[in-house]
Amino acid sequence: MSLIFVPSDGLGNLLFQHHAAYAFARKNGLKLRAPGWYYDVRPKFGEYSELFKHVEILGDPRDAIAGPDYFQDPTRWRIRNAVRFGPGPVYLEPGHTYAPIPSEARVIAGYFQSWRYFSEFRTLYRDWE
Repeated sequence: MSLIFVPSDGLGNLLFQHHAAYAFARKNGLKLRAPGWYYDVRPKFGEYSELFKHVEILGDPRDAIAGPDYFQDPTRWRIRNAVRFGPGPVYLEPGHTYAPIPSEARVIAGYFQSWRYFSEFRTLYRDWE
């Protein structure tokens, strides 16, 4: 079984999203996967593959073309893009404060900008090379 997280925005946001997803996947015995290619003006997650070697990067650069509905609701479009790689219960972070991720989630989307999502792995992240 695997966990797919929906990456978005710049490197700072990607780090929070990755760290929360990695901690959740590790606690629940799940393989970590993420779409590497999606429409965004910033570098895509797949372009950071050397930094995130332990994440299975899904898709290819052709996925970076936005559909016409992208501009109406970018978050929804990114979630639909991620779900095609592994459907399952989707968890969308409800706000910008800590809220535990439900254990049954298999696709997660949000910014996850709280240390509480990954506090038990902070030394692991600090010591990664």
